[in-house]
Amino acid sequence: MTAPALILLNPTDSVAVATRDIAAGTAFSVEGFTGVATATIPSGHKLAVKPVSSGAPVLKYGQVIGIATQSIAPGDHVHMHNLTMGDMRLEEAIGSAYRPTEPTEGAQFQGIVRASGTEPFWSLAISPQDGLVLTEAGAAAVTATNRYTGFSVDIETGQP
Repeated sequence: MTAPALILLNPTDSVAVATRDIAAGTAFSVEGFTGVATATIPSGHKLAVKPVSSGAPVLKYGQVIGIATQSIAPGDHVHMHNLTMGDMRLEEAIGSAYRPTEPTEGAQFQGIVRASGTEPFWSLAISPQDGLVLTEAGAAAVTATNRYTGFSVDIETGQP
């Protein structure tokens, strides 16, 4: 089974995350959003799935991760060249969207586990630009690490 090229983390998001490099001109379809990549999207970077006006918030994880510095069209690469933290006034508390879930039967982790086996896989999954969700995503990653990988990770430090 081939992993999807894009992952939409929350239905309200304006961006999806590339799981591999996506060449400019490549058609995409993710959770009902379709379009064509207008630029090369490196693996791990964001591709717009909805139009975002200049000055409007950009959503990832269902949370504001920045403000568009220019109009962003579906298929555009969303990164530091068109996104800023600016003078944001966030109203949502970090972690307020957390909802505990139980794994489905046969669920498997299909992410990255380092060859050494000593580093938590989630350390690669959170960028400084998305720091406002670090607490929520970090806690979820630590919980998943402890439950499914056989590692024991300290929730406070994130270290094995």
